[in-house]
Amino acid sequence: MAEAGRSAEVIVIGAGLAGLLAAVHAAKQGAHVRLIATGWGQQIVSPGWISVYDRADGDVLSAVQAYAAAQPDHPYTLAGHEALVGGLALLQEIATEIGEPFAPPRPDGRNLRLPTMLGGIQTPLLAPQGMARGDLTDGRGPVLIVGFEGWRDFYPEMAVGNLTAQGIAARALSVS
Repeated sequence: MAEAGRSAEVIVIGAGLAGLLAAVHAAKQGAHVRLIATGWGQQIVSPGWISVYDRADGDVLSAVQAYAAAQPDHPYTLAGHEALVGGLALLQEIATEIGEPFAPPRPDGRNLRLPTMLGGIQTPLLAPQGMARGDLTDGRGPVLIVGFEGWRDFYPEMAVGNLTAQGIAARALSVS
C-alpha cells in the first residue's frame, strides 16, 4: 500500500459497515487510518446479520451478478463482484478474530430466512452462528419464541401471531 519505510495515510468517512470494513482493510495493509463519522453508525441498531440481495431467488451471489449486469449505475456494478466477495470474506475473518463467527453460507447459496423479534422474516446472506440456527428455509418444525416476564419491549405472543399469519407454525412461552 505504501513505499518501503512509509505508511500510507488513509481517511475513511463514515462508520457504516462499508466505512468500517474499509478502515480495517487499510489498517491490515499497514496504513495509518483516520475514521471520521458523526454518531454511532448503523451497527448500534443492527441485529448482526448481513443482507446482500434480499430479493434473490436462488444463489445470492449469482443473482447479484445478474442484477449488476442489468443496472450499470448500481453500487454492486460499480464496486465489482470481486469487491463484494472480498468484503464478505473480510467481514467473516474479522468476526472470527473477535470470537463472534458467522455461520457458513447455506450450501445452495440462498439467503437465510430468519425471524425478527416482531415475527417478521428477514433474508440475510450471513448471520452469527446462533442466529443462523433459526433459519426457517427448510421448515424443520414449529418455532418456539421464548420471552422473559418483566422484559420490556419484547412480546412473544405478538411475534408468534405474525409468524403464524405467514404460515409458520409457532408458539410462545414466557419464563419467570
